[in-house]
Amino acid sequence: MGSRPPKRAEEPQYGGDQTRPEATTPVAPLANPLDKGYLCGKCCPALLEPMTNRRGYPMYQRTVTRSIWDDNRLKKQYWRYKGEVGYDMTKRPPAPIMSASEETRPSTFPLSALQSINRAARVAAEEAADAAGDPLTRRELETAGGKRLRIPDVIVLRCPPELLAELKAGAADIRHFIPVQQNIERIVEIKFEGDSLDELQARAYAKIAGEGEFNQLQPEHSDPELSCKCREKRRRPGQVAAPVPVRAPARMTSRRSAPIQPQPAPYPQGMRPIGETLEATPTSQVHGWPVVLAGVLVVLAIAAAPETGGASLVLLAAP
Repeated sequence: MGSRPPKRAEEPQYGGDQTRPEATTPVAPLANPLDKGYLCGKCCPALLEPMTNRRGYPMYQRTVTRSIWDDNRLKKQYWRYKGEVGYDMTKRPPAPIMSASEETRPSTFPLSALQSINRAARVAAEEAADAAGDPLTRRELETAGGKRLRIPDVIVLRCPPELLAELKAGAADIRHFIPVQQNIERIVEIKFEGDSLDELQARAYAKIAGEGEFNQLQPEHSDPELSCKCREKRRRPGQVAAPVPVRAPARMTSRRSAPIQPQPAPYPQGMRPIGETLEATPTSQVHGWPVVLAGVLVVLAIAAAPETGGASLVLLAAP
């Protein structure tokens, strides 16, 4: 009997029947239609085509995060949504850990900032982690960082009308898009099937949000108000999607049939290529004068070849 996949695809250490205690801290479901529409637009494709970890298990949350990172890169970090930002919990309030090479971009390897190393070493560590392609999951990074490091799934920044106007005019200050506490509108935890929010996460993320909201999104929940209403169910690696049945078009009944338009014959006077005629004729019928006629037509075609400049000829015969 093969080993069962872990309960949480992105956490290989949680296998078998081990579970984490769920949070008792109340967390409101994500209701903002703008934010929910954007994040569900990331979650539904992730359910269909997720990244996989080093053990071959799906990484739904990391797939969503990568997509958000791509949006930020495309917009040069002038983007309302930030995925998996690491926070130094020893600061008051908790401070986002920014990249050592790009101060306007959150670090993709925040663990490096908690080590006693210089800036050059941090840059090298971040570049090595990026080149390795997600060597550690968010849970593993938080575990390695201890109580000093927490990484919420999604940070949603405040974007008032005046900031939108500045952004449209190309005059927005990048400082408004740094995920410090005063810029945070809400934190959203995305929990796919098999994962749950624990008490330590809930308390830490509420501390990061400050006066901002702390919401949860469950893309596969049975309640449509809590979920993303993804039309297609999650497909696990190696599982072939069930074929979608195709319904035959409905028959239209009519008292009068539509007139049949005569179709012109493809060849003159009902003739067709001799090759088709012979292929359609049973072998037992190809004897006697038809064979002689075929031979005569071949001879005539060869004799006429010089007059056609060597062009290919179609030999016609009666069907």
